[in-house]
Amino acid sequence: MKVLLPLFLAVAAAAACTAEPVFSGRGNVPGNIQFAAGPVRLELRFENRGSLAGEVTELVRLADFHGNGEAPLRRRVMMEPAGVLEREIVIPAERRGAFRLTYSLMRNGELVFSRDVTGAILEPVKALDPENSPIGMYCYNLHWNGKRELPVLRNMGISWIRANLSWGRSEPERGRFDWKQGDDSSRLLKEYGMHAMFNLVYPPRWAVDRVNMYGGNPADFGDYAAFAARAAARYLHIRHWSIWNEPDAESHWEGGGAEFARLLKATAPAIRAANPEAKVLPGGVTGSPALAERFYRELQRAGARPDFDIYEYHYRNIGLHRRLLREFGWRDMPLWNTEAAEGAEKAAQLVRETVSGLAAGVERTFIFLYAIPMTRPEEFEEFGPVVMVDNDGRPTGNFPVVYTMSRQLNGIRECRELSSGGLRLFSCRYRDGGPRYILWSSTGARAATLKCGGELRITDATGTESRLVPFEGFVSVPVSEVTYLDGAEVTPAAERAMAEIGTPRTTPVFGNEFEIPLSFHNPAPGPFHGQAVLSASPDWEAATAEIPLTLAPGERREVLCRLKPRRLADRAETRLTLQLYREDGALTGCDTRDIRLTTALDFTLRPAFRWGEPRVRADIANPTASPIEASIRFRVPGSPEKTAAMPVTLPALATSHVYFDPEPAEGESRGEAEAVLTFPGGTVRRSAKLNWLALKPAGNPPVILQERSDYIAPSRILFQWDGPSDLSVKANLDWDERHFKLTADVTDDVHSADPDPALLWQRDSMQLWFDGMLFDLGLNERGAVLFRHDKKSAGMKIPFSVVREGNTTRYRIAFPKPDGSPWKENDTVRFAFIVNDADLGAERKGWMYYLSDIGDPRCRPATPEITLVKE
Repeated sequence: MKVLLPLFLAVAAAAACTAEPVFSGRGNVPGNIQFAAGPVRLELRFENRGSLAGEVTELVRLADFHGNGEAPLRRRVMMEPAGVLEREIVIPAERRGAFRLTYSLMRNGELVFSRDVTGAILEPVKALDPENSPIGMYCYNLHWNGKRELPVLRNMGISWIRANLSWGRSEPERGRFDWKQGDDSSRLLKEYGMHAMFNLVYPPRWAVDRVNMYGGNPADFGDYAAFAARAAARYLHIRHWSIWNEPDAESHWEGGGAEFARLLKATAPAIRAANPEAKVLPGGVTGSPALAERFYRELQRAGARPDFDIYEYHYRNIGLHRRLLREFGWRDMPLWNTEAAEGAEKAAQLVRETVSGLAAGVERTFIFLYAIPMTRPEEFEEFGPVVMVDNDGRPTGNFPVVYTMSRQLNGIRECRELSSGGLRLFSCRYRDGGPRYILWSSTGARAATLKCGGELRITDATGTESRLVPFEGFVSVPVSEVTYLDGAEVTPAAERAMAEIGTPRTTPVFGNEFEIPLSFHNPAPGPFHGQAVLSASPDWEAATAEIPLTLAPGERREVLCRLKPRRLADRAETRLTLQLYREDGALTGCDTRDIRLTTALDFTLRPAFRWGEPRVRADIANPTASPIEASIRFRVPGSPEKTAAMPVTLPALATSHVYFDPEPAEGESRGEAEAVLTFPGGTVRRSAKLNWLALKPAGNPPVILQERSDYIAPSRILFQWDGPSDLSVKANLDWDERHFKLTADVTDDVHSADPDPALLWQRDSMQLWFDGMLFDLGLNERGAVLFRHDKKSAGMKIPFSVVREGNTTRYRIAFPKPDGSPWKENDTVRFAFIVNDADLGAERKGWMYYLSDIGDPRCRPATPEITLVKE
């Protein structure tokens, strides 16, 4: 790898003024994404602004998205209060793949600043069959960002775009049209030769009587149909029109499939009259199986089949949708997934969803989503994990996975599932007719053995390629994420992998050796002679382990290896690679495993109470087998007098707790704290924003929610709240050794319940976020119902009741401690609740919340901890 480093230091003389430092990493191409046309030049700039002084060590490290890279480039510099550090990094065009450049500053062994800059240098993918490509992308605000986004997508081989056309923006007043959004999007799609589906969404205020979260149903379906017809006539090259969005969720559409069938019946003929080649789609149902099935059954009963041409759904549940198509006799209807987002297994889930859908008959899958502006923390929590690029257009971890999938599926003609046991195996045929395969494990296995007829090229989810040569007809490939195979026919073979990386026996710690087991198996009838090589990032102190191997036929063996990572940061991810070589040096098997590295001591800051008073608590984990002498220094930002420093002795293999009194003002429940932990071989800094929420055994003052500000602004549900009699809450919390208890009296003039426990949240109900688990509590025709979203709560015996008297619904629930032990002083738990409100015939029209929204994924990091205290 060649990295050119013209270095210079500029120190500006200016008045010292402590402020957050400013860092920028500008490149010579948009988003630092280059398609084989030249190098990426990065200009890095750090503006001190008074935050640092004295000698610091500047480090610049180039790595792949798995954290593996070369040793960091270092220089020592004297930092002035108004100093500026600048570097230029040139990443040559011959370096292929996505990269992550980490810029860090260290002082006296302490990491005091670190930022990442991402980019990619890739081969352009020319779509072999653009019109029939199985992959599309959802582009938010295409009319604004298409000039930057569409060239990248075209080079990725993606030729289908889903874009919104807002009715409210296009017809802000009845009969007055502003087509700028549609015109700009249409022009860009034509310019870059893209196929598109326009989603007709978001009605203007004048067109609805009852406003809901996403606008509300049109008061006159003819108004919507007239707008749709005008749009279809104006943009004749757009031949796919999706009506509304997720109409099975009544926050989007009220009245279900029966009412939506009326909208389709008015709109589809209008679109087809304006453009006879147009195809109509029914909005794309949500990922809720119950909602989606109910909606499509209502459409089918209403006779809506002639009024749409393509069956449209979002996210997963392909089995459900195939079953409904068969049951309704709609087998000939094309099937599209117009919104696919990653799941718990991150970006690899996009590939699994797309490939398994393709094998099940899904013609096209649109990835959600390329980019969306993110400014607030909850926006980063919700969209950060799914976007392809960040706010600056730089690639996220999803980008190389989607690029690789697009490249691997380019020109595909057929995809058939050949799965066996826990191995998901798909056989693909392409324009060139050659056999290719895609596989992964559905059981958590890391690698699999295949019977193989010849040399095999394998590509992982992010595009890293290897070539395998069979040993007596067998190869071993990774299956923990997604693996693409090309070059020879394969079939599943032995249950055990020929080479597999196990779970580290000891915690991977910077600067320390750790043990990791490797397992080997010879499935062949003859003996195996060769060697295995375990490797990590080349900048580690001990980065490889070589193991000579001789295995008798059928023999299994486990080998324990040791590696030693060099310290690069406080925390980092890295990928281990295991390669199995035959006696002649040919590679015949491999496996990979991502692991998390940390410093010898890691710690977190959290709110706590001691002797009934607010404290800051540092929880310090010592994962090593020896005691460690360390020191910790606390401070409150902006309050020089609120500091403390103390030595600590940390027992081996244990977590210690150190308290600090920040001396908050009387009644103060929020604050900030910083701490620096110093120990032999390193220093770690942590900062935290704290909420001191105490719960006494006899209860606290009641939680009263009855103001407009208790709703989640700026949701348009505010149009529908009619004061405390429409929805208000008085809740009490307390605890004893057996239970963490909640009683809530909800005033609501109309009670609406869903008979399906999985859909309690849609109507009048409570949702509770407790210790990382989500619960719905409600009252329907069967009585009080508690729906558990998380399997880990299955063993918990949770007393609850719901009764309604007059306009008041009383909810009671008592949570035992999840581990079965008694609740005690200083125990902490993350807890929040939402009270949902819905009137008859409508999904929830509003909600009030305590502490945090309850939604995936925003609630998890946003919910503060409650600390149990004594009187």
